Amino acid sequence: MLNLPFLPEIFLGVMFLVLITCGIVEFIRAPRGRLLACFVLRAGAVLMLYMIFSHSGMAKWEKSREGLKIVMLRDVSDSMGLLPEETRRELDGIYGDTRRALEAIPETEITELVFASETAPAEAGRKPAGGTTAIGDALTSLMKRHSGAQIFLLSDGRSNRGGPPAAAASFLKNQGSALHVFSGSRNQERDYPSLSFGDVNPPDTFDSEQPSVFTASTFLSGVSNEKRGTLKAELLIDGKRAAEVRLDADAPVKELQFTPADASLLTSGWHEFEIKAELAVSGSPAVARSYQDVFQVPVENAAMLLWNRMDPELNALLPLLRGRYQPFHFSYATLFGRLPEARQLKRIDSLQLLMLGPVQPDALPLNVRKRIARKLHEKTLTLLFLSPSVLNAWSRDPEIGVYVPASSASVLRLPPGTKYSFTAGSRNYDLPVTAFRRMIPKPSAVAKQTLKMRNLSLPLLLSSGNVSAFALAGTWRWRLSPDRSLALAYAPYWNMMLAACDNFDKSDLHFSITPADPLLADDLYRFTVEDYSKEPVRELYLLRQTEDGRTMKRLYRFGKAENHVYSTLLKITEPGIWWFQAEDGRRTRRSRKAPLTIRRNEKELLFSTPDQEALRMFAALGGGSVIRRKTIRDTIGKLKKQAENSSPVYRRKQQDPPYRLHLVCALLACALLSAEWLLRKMESNHV
Repeated sequence: MLNLPFLPEIFLGVMFLVLITCGIVEFIRAPRGRLLACFVLRAGAVLMLYMIFSHSGMAKWEKSREGLKIVMLRDVSDSMGLLPEETRRELDGIYGDTRRALEAIPETEITELVFASETAPAEAGRKPAGGTTAIGDALTSLMKRHSGAQIFLLSDGRSNRGGPPAAAASFLKNQGSALHVFSGSRNQERDYPSLSFGDVNPPDTFDSEQPSVFTASTFLSGVSNEKRGTLKAELLIDGKRAAEVRLDADAPVKELQFTPADASLLTSGWHEFEIKAELAVSGSPAVARSYQDVFQVPVENAAMLLWNRMDPELNALLPLLRGRYQPFHFSYATLFGRLPEARQLKRIDSLQLLMLGPVQPDALPLNVRKRIARKLHEKTLTLLFLSPSVLNAWSRDPEIGVYVPASSASVLRLPPGTKYSFTAGSRNYDLPVTAFRRMIPKPSAVAKQTLKMRNLSLPLLLSSGNVSAFALAGTWRWRLSPDRSLALAYAPYWNMMLAACDNFDKSDLHFSITPADPLLADDLYRFTVEDYSKEPVRELYLLRQTEDGRTMKRLYRFGKAENHVYSTLLKITEPGIWWFQAEDGRRTRRSRKAPLTIRRNEKELLFSTPDQEALRMFAALGGGSVIRRKTIRDTIGKLKKQAENSSPVYRRKQQDPPYRLHLVCALLACALLSAEWLLRKMESNHV
């Protein structure tokens, strides 16, 4: 767009010349008297109008220099709290001195931001969401709004989320920005002690015949054979001390084992547990960490999954099943088969739902299979064959074969592009079908879900009473698909299929919590309620236990149900153990409580010292400098000289005309034009 600051003056000047020319011509052609007076009056009116508009459009051009744009970017993630007190104090001092020196440079614009996994303005009492560190994402967020700025980064240099910081620093340099990093003295690079948890496992069994053992792996840094310390840890169950251990911290990895001596702490039902650990190394302050989670002591009417070995399908199913069924047990068939027979039979007796993966019949002892057959006959157990590859073997089993709904199952090659379509909630899904087995149903079997293809209708789910079999395999590929729609369809598919046949806890509201999809979103969970009562529910609420642990408060109101299923997605980020429950609007029915554990990212707790090498690399790639206490003056001096030597900038400053001048000119213009009109009227009457 053209910038013409004097356009009103030019336009009015041209109009003034035109009017003068017209007046002269008229004066030549007509008698002198009144026409001369009209010309003077009109010229005066035009002059008044010119005074009004010229003052409105007049601008003053000022010469100045482009000021520095500064972004102070501060890391407030959990790992920054691990830095030793002397390191934090030193870095805060360098940061504050640098900011005060920058504020002293004329025409300097300073923006202060903080970041963890997200970036936000630096406001008192506000901390960005997320317990991880995303340095690359924080730098990338500056590319549009703060292009060409001088960026000052205060961080420990340890990024564990988002894009690579090195690439972001290079991009900023190409945009004309420069990345400066803060660094303290060399003693920051000392290896201070740090402590974090790895795998933590509650006991697999709670039988009186053998002790129940809690295990936890810990990762230590700042310790060695030469620099030993002491690792103390205690186990608390429902807030009560259950066991404690004390070990020499002489290796980077230490395994902890706790055996509760008080059996009253292991009663049936849900329990919260916490492991508190403290690492003490001579010459350094002690480091304390804790780990919280829940466990469940087996009760009647439990669900159990048996699988043959680790595979992608198991990895995909386990989080979903653990969230759907409470209580839930999992075991590999080989490990389950090694248990004493009495314990195997006791576990089968406690089950209401048994799910089998690719497990052959001979993986279970004969007496166990007989006990399963007896419970199937008594209709006190539901059996699901999740893997169709073992149906033929189980159909020939002398004990359980009679209950299997398929007489045989053979591999069927489907045409390329075959899809299974279904509706869950308000969404329609089209899933590609690859690994499929054609099941031949027995006369007593019913196909509860089918795959329709041209003139064929192939059973996807066969059921004969309390025994069901699935025809699809390889569904884990949907969950790991780069196609978002396929990945999101995995959980709805399995929830729909299981709800059609599991008969588990359907006497009341069936409530479950499952991860939405760890590959697509962090801290996003699906809350599902299946209502199997005949009584319609007008309102359904999601309840959350308050911090005092005694009361429940309403958190969410479910919308309309789809096939008796209520579902919603909620983001839960606050670390801790949270208990949820579903309740109908009249408060006559409640589901069982379901736990959800949100933990801090352990990657944040691995190191307690800044990564100085990474920080120096970021500064080199970003075209900036490493700022220490003794280099503040040099860095600020260079920036000040850069500001002084910058090219001048001309800015147009609008001048506000006085209000009285406009009013007087407008009144005079009206008076002059009125006088001219009267003279012309008199002349026409005279003629």
